[in-house]
Amino acid sequence: MKIAPLRLHDSSATSFYLYGEDRDALFEAAEALFVAKTGHHLRLDVSELGQIEVARSNAGLFGDSNCIALVRNAESVTIKQGDHLLRLAQTMPVGSCLIMCAPEVSWKKAWHKKMQAESTVVQCEFSLPSAGAFRQWLADRVNRAGLQVNDEAMVLMGEYLQGMRADANRLIERLQFYVGNDDIVLNMSVIGDLLGDRAPEDINLYCHLLASRDSQALSVVGRLLSQQQVAAVQLLSWVSTRMTMLLMFRWYEAQRERNALQKAKVFGDARTYVVAESKVWSVADLFAMLQRLLQLEKQLKGTSIESEQMLFERLTRDVLTQSLGTHAA
Repeated sequence: MKIAPLRLHDSSATSFYLYGEDRDALFEAAEALFVAKTGHHLRLDVSELGQIEVARSNAGLFGDSNCIALVRNAESVTIKQGDHLLRLAQTMPVGSCLIMCAPEVSWKKAWHKKMQAESTVVQCEFSLPSAGAFRQWLADRVNRAGLQVNDEAMVLMGEYLQGMRADANRLIERLQFYVGNDDIVLNMSVIGDLLGDRAPEDINLYCHLLASRDSQALSVVGRLLSQQQVAAVQLLSWVSTRMTMLLMFRWYEAQRERNALQKAKVFGDARTYVVAESKVWSVADLFAMLQRLLQLEKQLKGTSIESEQMLFERLTRDVLTQSLGTHAA
């Protein structure tokens, strides 16, 4: 039987199969269900299923009579382990509970199909949230934590943390520590500092223009380094991150992942642009670009007598003219 995530705690079933692409939401729900059950608790990998058998055979002899088991990596079961796990799911006694977590399991996997067809197992799918659904979840978490965050800062948090529940929870913990007992409204300045986003807007613009191979990138990089005095290493870090996102997006897209942006950990404004930016790059060019960035890092650390602005302007021109290999040596 398949149920919605919100109904997990209402079920009296003894075996649960949790799967889907939203890894953070899946493990969060599994952990909540796990700790809510009363009994002898076991957190296991698929290589340790024998411990469930031992716990069940010793039920009542050494403490709690109920066995509450959480299998963390069911998506990686072998054929033999899958058969073992299925038998356990079919035979869990009343009061005990088996929670099987299979984040990002392949829908083609035979064991996955068997588990979906098993009538004694409650199954629950965790799909990646839409931007709106994630923002609502984030707002609820912020409110439950007793924090006050203004609307502009909430938008920034939602953009940078889209779909990443574990990271969002860690940020909320940091915000609680920052606020302490003070009654303050958190703004863009504080949130930006904690997210590592305290940088001129032109850095993001330059990354987008460069990734799009737009000729305006040349004037923007000059402005960043000469007028705004942006640190070259900071600019290099942003460009490297953007190019890595493009490469990872292309990889997951080639694997026909349903949400390649999420898999590639694309965050912030980049989520709006990466799909289009990736179309102007070949995979070979992206690899060449990452090699150039490694070379640029060495040059910035002192292996070149040229100015930082000259080095970045040359890189930008080479990207625009698609001649990345010219100055790679």
